[in-house]
Amino acid sequence: MEFISIVDIIGTIAFAMSGALRAIEKEMDYYGIAVFGITTAVAGGTIRD
Repeated sequence: MEFISIVDIIGTIAFAMSGALRAIEKEMDYYGIAVFGITTAVAGGTIRD
């Protein structure tokens, strides 16, 4: 595995965790936590760019 792939995976995990933690702060159910985590992991960088 190349270095850039490892950094990409680490970034995706970090974005997923930040979205999930935000959903937990808002006291959402497990579905909401999963949606926030997946959305920020997959689309967070795209929307930012």
